Amino acid sequence: MFYLFFYIFLNIGKAIIKFAGDLVKMDQKESPLCSYCNSKKVIPIFYGYPTSRDYQEYERGNLKFGESIILGPKPDWHCKKCDKSF
Repeated sequence: MFYLFFYIFLNIGKAIIKFAGDLVKMDQKESPLCSYCNSKKVIPIFYGYPTSRDYQEYERGNLKFGESIILGPKPDWHCKKCDKSF
């Protein structure tokens, strides 16, 4: 799956990556409990090109930016209490 997204990034551009990130956000309406400490203080991890609204959410502490390229599975959520991603 990583190679598919990498191919899309190289050949079609950042607009499609941003659209895919928005679809993932829309699909996940409610934050899960932290799988390490069971806290409700969990925020989504954003991958891709952030917009100004994404930066505002980051500054408010409601969003964490993921690394650009991660091999293997990418965590979707980050716990603000225990500082672990899952």
